[in-house]
Amino acid sequence: KGIQKKYDIIYSAQFIDRKMPFFFINVLKLINDSIPCKVILIGSGKLKEKMLKRLEELKIDYSYPGYIQQEELPWIYGSAKILLFPTKFDAWGIIANEACAAGIPVITCVNAGAANELIINEYNGYVLPLDEKIWAEHVIKVLSDDSVYKKLSDNAVISVRKFNYENAVAGIL
Repeated sequence: KGIQKKYDIIYSAQFIDRKMPFFFINVLKLINDSIPCKVILIGSGKLKEKMLKRLEELKIDYSYPGYIQQEELPWIYGSAKILLFPTKFDAWGIIANEACAAGIPVITCVNAGAANELIINEYNGYVLPLDEKIWAEHVIKVLSDDSVYKKLSDNAVISVRKFNYENAVAGIL
């Protein structure tokens, strides 16, 4: 719709089972059945070839730029609208911070430590059960309604501000 970005969805993770790449791909298929979406994948791992093959089979429009320098990450994040962050377990998930800093709403689950701490349901993203249909419905809602996207995006930037080195040090002290 009105908010123009190069990609609709970003997935940034190790391509391993714990990061649920095939859950992510199944969500993409459901989205793509309703609205065409463009995806960028950041990361690598032992499931890379299987993932790329499956994306091709499903005819999902994706970009896989390979290794990205750390200083390029803000521009990569900024080129997408939504970060999908499924996980079987993550103590935190720094990618949620990186996405929020770039104004990217995050969809995740309670298995991520950032859920309900940094990512607040319906404020700067969604904390959802690991149900592909529910995730797809939420992505479609965000991609289809500029006002929902703008609210989540603006709140993402606001919410990440308190997660900085000064506050981390103060918390430890």
